[in-house]
This record gives sequence, C-alpha cells and structure tokens, in this order.
Amino acid sequence: MRRFISLIFLILIFRGHDKVLFSKEYLNCQITEELENNKSAKKKLYEFNNLVLFFDLKNEWINDISKKQWLETEKDNFERIDFEFVNDKSVYKFFFKKYYSEKKKNIESSYEIIFDKKTGLMSFPKYYFKNKNELFFSTEIKGICK
Repeated sequence: MRRFISLIFLILIFRGHDKVLFSKEYLNCQITEELENNKSAKKKLYEFNNLVLFFDLKNEWINDISKKQWLETEKDNFERIDFEFVNDKSVYKFFFKKYYSEKKKNIESSYEIIFDKKTGLMSFPKYYFKNKNELFFSTEIKGICK
C-alpha cells in the first residue's frame, strides 16, 4: 500500500511540474551557444543576458516577442507572412516566414523555434535571404529554458 501511495505522489509531482512549466506566459532561457553562418559568433549577444520566450499554448505561440506586440508590429505585413505552431509529443515547434511580396515566392527571412518539453533544450535559428531565396546570413542560438 505504501508503494502505491508513493507512486501516486510521484506521478502527481511530475505531472504538476509539466502543468506549472507550460502554464507560464514566458520561458527564461540561458543561452549556451551562439552561431553566425554556422560558426561560433564573435560578438556574443547573450553572454551575460538570458533570452525570454513568450509562451502561449492557448494561442499557439512561442516567440521572443509577445503575440500582441507582434500583431501590432506586423499589422501591415500579414499578407507577406506565414507562421505555424506545432505541438508534437516531445517538442513544440514554431515556424515563421516573411516574404518580399504578397505573392510569397521569395523569402525575405525565416526562423524556427524548437523547444523540447522534457529537457527544456531550445534551438532558435534565423535565416536572411537575398531577393532570389539565396541565403545571405544565418544566426542560431541554443539554450536551456525554464
């Protein structure tokens, strides 16, 4: 009987941890690696600062800007933007593409955020393109979020 009660207690603790983590409105991420064009970045933007990711399951949003602020900022560009939120079993993924025109043929910039639900590991690559979908510059940050 004691084992059963202990097992129930452990399940409640771990399930409660997930609910607390994912009911947050933001995640605080300690950056462990910064890359530019797949090489270690010379100028580290997050060497002494953490990255805050806004996290909103209800509105399917994970980003370094709140959805409300993003909607305000990009209100004139909606027809040039695609984004998608994916909730897989083990990870959350957010994909973003901004095009040069409403025809959505040539990508101006894109990024993705991949967040592992179990480990808290995060990857956030960004890509910038020339007018003909030719990659011009890329950055990526990796870290651990809580």
